[in-house]
Amino acid sequence: MKNNSPWKRLSSTVIFKNSWIQLRQDDVITPAGRPGSYTLLEAKPFVIVVAIQGDELVMIEQFRYPLDKNVIEFPAGGLEDGETPLAAAQRELLEETGLLAQNWEYVGEFYELVSISTQKGHLFVATDLAQTTGDDMKAEGIQKQLRVTTSQLEGMIREGYIIDALTPAVFLKARLYLEGSITLDQRKK
Repeated sequence: MKNNSPWKRLSSTVIFKNSWIQLRQDDVITPAGRPGSYTLLEAKPFVIVVAIQGDELVMIEQFRYPLDKNVIEFPAGGLEDGETPLAAAQRELLEETGLLAQNWEYVGEFYELVSISTQKGHLFVATDLAQTTGDDMKAEGIQKQLRVTTSQLEGMIREGYIIDALTPAVFLKARLYLEGSITLDQRKK
């Protein structure tokens, strides 16, 4: 894909960096032709797993420090250095739920905060689940594992129990994929 950016980057400076994220400040010429600056969040890629057992989706309730509250979401987490997205998805599902899955389907990549971040996400659907004792839920701040049907999840979204933007988007993308609405050719575009 050709870069047809109406922005012109004049310089870039890393203004903060740790092992997971960095903030980059770019001096730019805006599409309107004016000088300006743009701060971007650059972070390691992450995975999110829609695990399905029968007619139920596996979710977690996790305490989220920035919000100072529990949030219901799908198991997810960042890739470690040198880790493949599939290996990360398998590790995160085990750590956050104690589940192993026999079947893994890659649904596609996505970006969560396109106006400020370059972080790439990878979505997987996991099926044929087996419970183990290998979870690390307490260390992850996870309060509990939940099993919900798709209609229950839709109700939780509608009634405001799901408060992050990623969970409904991932749910829709996974559902369309499973229903056959998203093909491999469409995902490559």
